[in-house]
Amino acid sequence: MNKITSLTDAQKARFPEWVEKWTCIGLCTEPADRPKFEHAVKICYQKADLQPPKSIVWVDSPLVLALAAPIAAFIIENIKQVKEPDAVRGAVSGAVGDAVGVAVHDAVHVAVDGAVGVAVGGAVDGAVRGAVGDAVGVAVGGAVSGAVHNAVDGAVSVAVGGAVDGAVRGAVGDAVGVAVHDAVHVAVRGAVSGAVDGAVRGAVGDALKAFIEINYSKYIGGQFWVGGWYLGAPSYISFFEEVCGLQLSPDVAERTHAYQDTAMSASWWWPHTDFVMACERPRAINRDQNGRLHSAIGRAFEARDGWGFYCWHGVRVPAQLIEHPESITLENINSEKNAEIKRIMLERYGLERYITDSGMRVAHEDQSGKLFILPGAQFPVVLVRNSTPEPDGTVKNYVLTATRRDVKTAHEAVASTFGLRADQYNPAHES
Repeated sequence: MNKITSLTDAQKARFPEWVEKWTCIGLCTEPADRPKFEHAVKICYQKADLQPPKSIVWVDSPLVLALAAPIAAFIIENIKQVKEPDAVRGAVSGAVGDAVGVAVHDAVHVAVDGAVGVAVGGAVDGAVRGAVGDAVGVAVGGAVSGAVHNAVDGAVSVAVGGAVDGAVRGAVGDAVGVAVHDAVHVAVRGAVSGAVDGAVRGAVGDALKAFIEINYSKYIGGQFWVGGWYLGAPSYISFFEEVCGLQLSPDVAERTHAYQDTAMSASWWWPHTDFVMACERPRAINRDQNGRLHSAIGRAFEARDGWGFYCWHGVRVPAQLIEHPESITLENINSEKNAEIKRIMLERYGLERYITDSGMRVAHEDQSGKLFILPGAQFPVVLVRNSTPEPDGTVKNYVLTATRRDVKTAHEAVASTFGLRADQYNPAHES
């Protein structure tokens, strides 16, 4: 294996090209390349010393995957352990009905049926390979990804010098960044939590709820994991192979290329001993000029089944702020507890319009901002300006509500929002 101890100027000059290449892959919204993914995932299983999955089930959104995959695993593992599988399926089906919202209910059932339909027959007939138990199914993700990453990490660590590693990792290792993936994960987590909160129907309901909440996130990130800090990241490894001429052993190369192909061909996927559930790429990923999820006219992220969420320059917001900003009322703004969402409401409503419509009058102004008295309001409000500009040079304005009625200055009002007196609040820097 060749040792890479430095990068040439020509190789460094290709950093921007690699960032662009893998960013496009990570943010791709074309339909998944299903044949490529299915071939690659079977190699990943082989390298993990696992039998190929009995079925590969495709779903149209990460929310459906997050619900349907653990539900299918729950059904399969319970059927393996009981004598009356139909009773388990019936009980779980009833719990699923409560667990899944109307919008995704049918899609989840279709996905579960696809995953369970092939796997259950083999399980009941005694033909299921491997150990039986919940831990088996949910550990597969670690086994499959580990089969790639452990071998690749070891090989690359030996072949690449520390300085080179740091240079490449900093330039291309996080080509897509975590912003999109983290936003999707948070949105799915919230939706899953809300869906399973009502999924309590006896012992099966409780067990299913716990199983989903623990295991929904044991997916592999697909296109959203092409970057990242770990040595096995496709953008990172491909740079060394294709630009620097790194030669991996045939086995390690096969592992990394198979994992790379899964990331290049699909979105999230959830591996189990009996099935793989794979998610189609999203229909839309909209971002602003700074790469933050953003759309002024629709969802910032939208899956192929229509599930998604709204963002305003990287901040998740309610649909109303994007779809119907004209419906925002003074009451909406004044009652909003989240400072970022309140700021965006003001931005969409118009700050000058808000001041005029609310009948606010300036009571005091100092370096901390402007103190306003709002007719009929219980507490004064203060308009503050963020002293730290955004990456695009803009400066955000915030309207904060004082926590005491007796404040006389803007500085005193801002201090009250931190639970401090005016003489206690003397920040050296505000952001």
